[in-house]
Amino acid sequence: MFHVKQEDLIIGIDPGIKRQSYTLDYLLKEFEQEEWVSFVDRDKSNKCHIDIPGINREMLINKGVSRETIEVSPIDTANSERFFSHYRDSRLGVREGFFTALACLK
Repeated sequence: MFHVKQEDLIIGIDPGIKRQSYTLDYLLKEFEQEEWVSFVDRDKSNKCHIDIPGINREMLINKGVSRETIEVSPIDTANSERFFSHYRDSRLGVREGFFTALACLK
């Protein structure tokens, strides 16, 4: 549609929840697939920790985007008050906010 070549893309992945913060009591079937198991850890209580930014990065690489042109923000929104986190807010019982994403084609 836009005739963009993967090698011409520069990608920035916004602040988001990190593996150490994103904990689930169960593993979703999608993450049991072989391609995603390296992005899931289980702790001593058998809870799952999922690396969502890592999965997004890997999906881009699998589509032909160069590793060198993908930058992942180090900010963990579950622990940073600077950014909204549905995950954090739902656990604290506070009012939810909004998050916006912006994309640009030149």
